[in-house]
Order: sequence, then C-alpha cells, then structure tokens
Amino acid sequence: SASVDNKNLNRLVASCSKITVNEEMGSIEATDCLNGTWFEDLGPINYNTLTKTYEEYRSDPGRWVKRRVDDDENLIPWEQDIVIYNYTRILKNQEGCVNTLSMECMDFYHRYGRDGANYTSRAVFDCYYNPDDDINVIIDYQPDR
Repeated sequence: SASVDNKNLNRLVASCSKITVNEEMGSIEATDCLNGTWFEDLGPINYNTLTKTYEEYRSDPGRWVKRRVDDDENLIPWEQDIVIYNYTRILKNQEGCVNTLSMECMDFYHRYGRDGANYTSRAVFDCYYNPDDDINVIIDYQPDR
C-alpha cells in the first residue's frame, strides 16, 4: 500500500499498541495506532534523524493516511486530538498501586509508563475518568471494591 497522493510514499510510520503478523495471509494488523505518516524509503538512517524527519513530515497533509486525495484529516488520529486529560495521574485501581509479590506495580509501569519522549507516542490505554475531577484516571476500575 502507499499514500493516495504519492506512490513513492510507501512506508507507513505510526505508533501502535498492538501489532500482529499473519504469515498465512502475508499481512500485518496494527490496532490502537496514533500519528500515522507516510514516508518514502529513506535507506539506512539513525534514530535521531528519523524522529526529526517524522516531526517534519507529520505536518504535511500529503503524507497523512487518507482514503481520497481531497480528504482533510488523517485516518490514524494524532495523539493531541485524543488526549482527554494531559498531565493527569494514572492509578492502577481505586486504591492506587499495591506493592505485593505479584509485581503488579512493575507490570503496570511497563505497560503504561511510556512518556512520549523522542517524538514517540505516550502509552495508549482505555481508562475510567470522572469528568468533574481531572486529578486521576483509573485503569482497572472495579466499582464493587
């Protein structure tokens, strides 16, 4: 596949929370993706140059993922368009993270601790929030507790 604007743009760069390779179908399925941008083949490139190029390309509508050339929005949303509460504390559950031998705090941090440094997306996750209180969001909400 390639960009609808330019067939030389045939490398898709996005940040996705789940990627599955289906070898039988010869396909890749990615879900919960952000910041979709088409690239041309840049050849060997270092990460620092790639992240700067990515930042530059994201503002070019010709590199957005679209169904038709005249579409004016990206099919893969931008992170800033879906953030509900920026700089809000994340709690694993209503009690916060409990330090037990099950390592739930370490697992929680590993899954949701990405901070978006180096032009990458922050962790993406479903959460429960109170529209009247933007101090915390909860990942594992169990109202029976």
